[in-house]
Amino acid sequence: MHHDDTYVSAYRRDDIEKQFKDLDKANRGDLEIAELVSVLVKECAMDEPQARSLIDDFDVNKDGSIDKDEFMTMWLKLFG
Repeated sequence: MHHDDTYVSAYRRDDIEKQFKDLDKANRGDLEIAELVSVLVKECAMDEPQARSLIDDFDVNKDGSIDKDEFMTMWLKLFG
């Protein structure tokens, strides 16, 4: 099944939301950039500057954290 930005299956959305909740240990509703950088470095074999640059691209509102919508967009771009 092909996924694009306008259609994400309910199963896939639930899976990504679970990933977000697993990472949001403080249950704040957003992820600090430092938290996400360490995940990308560990799980995606990126170096820290690459990870920070990528996250910055998806921090749409430039608040220094990644909310659930920004995370979903980033996750779909990375892992489709």
